[in-house]
Amino acid sequence: MQIEQGTLDLVQGNQFSENDLVPGQERSVAIISEPFVRANNLTIGSTFSMYHFVTYPDEYGNTSDWGLTTDSDIYAQVGMTFEVVGLYDIIIDPEARPHFWGSDSIIGEINTIYIPNWAIEDIAIRTRDAERSVWDAVDMEIPFWIWLNLQEEQVQAGSLTSLFVLEDPIEIDNFKANATKLLPPHYFFVDLAHTFEPIASSMEMMRNIADWILYLSIGAAMLVLSLLIILFLHDRRFEIGVYLALGEKKGKVISQILTEVTIILL
Repeated sequence: MQIEQGTLDLVQGNQFSENDLVPGQERSVAIISEPFVRANNLTIGSTFSMYHFVTYPDEYGNTSDWGLTTDSDIYAQVGMTFEVVGLYDIIIDPEARPHFWGSDSIIGEINTIYIPNWAIEDIAIRTRDAERSVWDAVDMEIPFWIWLNLQEEQVQAGSLTSLFVLEDPIEIDNFKANATKLLPPHYFFVDLAHTFEPIASSMEMMRNIADWILYLSIGAAMLVLSLLIILFLHDRRFEIGVYLALGEKKGKVISQILTEVTIILL
């Protein structure tokens, strides 16, 4: 999406292939930035592994690796091996990216690694399972809010977010209705339609007014044309009478008049 929108430039390698998007592979592919490649001595075709550590719960019930101090704190490590298939460069264009803020945003994007959704889901599910099992290995009562979160049969909220950009916002409802049938369990769509609600009623009123103006214009045009045709026939009533007196059929007289009117109309 970022490449298509012109905020990233694929400078080497390729985007994901159809085969890369098939779940269940031993390792995933990744697209990373050029500075990330240089800092970690990687190239196209290189592999690297990244891990998330599930730690023994602290006094607050946290099992993340934010407070990791020693190897003894680690209960499990969840990770995956990635193969570099593409390198990207960040495009900093004030016109294309008016909301690009300072060095923090640049650092965040440089360290962004793009991988297929199935890999994210696999890591998230295995992390959730490890966080469930760690409580069986400690003599602690699991906090209720943690227990509640671990009961959800879904991956961590926010781990999987796919972005769809429609060419016509009018198609949002049709898109959601048809695409929802294809979603796996626990997935749903969130759109930005609510941001337009304050002006939606005004726009609907303007549309109704425009429709009424169109209908009135058509009606007025038909009325004016009808009056002109009546006036046209009224002025030629004696001519029509002569035709009928000479034995001309009514159908041919009507055809002649319609032909003249059609030529003028065209």
